[in-house]
Amino acid sequence: MSIQVDIFDHLKSTRNDSLLVTELCDLLAVSTDSVYRRLRGDTDLNLDELSKICNHFNISIDSFICKNSTKVHFQPVWHNDLEFNYVEYLRNLKSEMGALSDTPDCRLFYSSKDLPLFYNLLIPELSAFKGFFWEKSVAQLPQLRNSKFSVENINEEIISLAEDILSSYNTINTSELWNDGVLTSTLNQIQFYNDSGFFSDENDFLVLLEKLQSLIDHCEEQADTGSKFTFGNEPDTSTKNYYLYHSDILIGDNTVILDLNTQLSVYKAHNIIDNMVTQHENFCKRTLQMHENFLSTATLISSTNQRERIRFFNRLRDKVEAVSKFTV
Repeated sequence: MSIQVDIFDHLKSTRNDSLLVTELCDLLAVSTDSVYRRLRGDTDLNLDELSKICNHFNISIDSFICKNSTKVHFQPVWHNDLEFNYVEYLRNLKSEMGALSDTPDCRLFYSSKDLPLFYNLLIPELSAFKGFFWEKSVAQLPQLRNSKFSVENINEEIISLAEDILSSYNTINTSELWNDGVLTSTLNQIQFYNDSGFFSDENDFLVLLEKLQSLIDHCEEQADTGSKFTFGNEPDTSTKNYYLYHSDILIGDNTVILDLNTQLSVYKAHNIIDNMVTQHENFCKRTLQMHENFLSTATLISSTNQRERIRFFNRLRDKVEAVSKFTV
């Protein structure tokens, strides 16, 4: 019975109770009363019901059976059998972020080797470029083999989805760890497309770099106020939910830790466009501990340490400026 309770506790931590009940009613084809009996533990789930729940909600039964096992079970976040699609990726992210924003006192910890995706979403041109790069150069979709990127060709749904994702993200208490290499991957991608002739117009290269400079300005203002807000708007300085740390230590990969009060989850980057997630208790606790260890050696530059904050963001601006000089 404890496994059943643990599974339902996990689902409750990521979904509104009434919506969860409705979803379970449809999934199991039972009445509302029957669902509540299962949620309370008065009625045991049978194997068929357990299988349906795990498959529908994309959770691993192993992570609940072997909580303290030395084996760590990861599952892919992108579980669609179809080829990678950036719009579909954002739709899934919108759903996940919406659920997180509905979770009281949820906390997100982000250790960033690369610029977190949420920041690209702030500016449509950068978001569109990132999606095009992933589809053409990482997933290598055959229909894009001869296509070129243009800042003038932006899917309106990408803009709408980005706004919804950021609306949820900005409500979540967030702690992020960056270092001076956080822009390296994005700058390399932009430089590669310019060198390879993958831009529709020679100005696309410069436009993206200008947008990146604007994004740096926005990030610095977020750090200054300690509040997240959408690009072009004024920050709500009464809401302090953003903690940005700078580290001189090389960050090995992109790792996200979610603390949902009753459940920890760890997301690890995989194959550039994929993420793997686990709720393995010991692994998640260990990962959070290591993240906090890194923070203890880092410098908090949001809402404090103005001198270090200015120096850090000026170094990022210099990196973008250096790339802009190598136009071909």
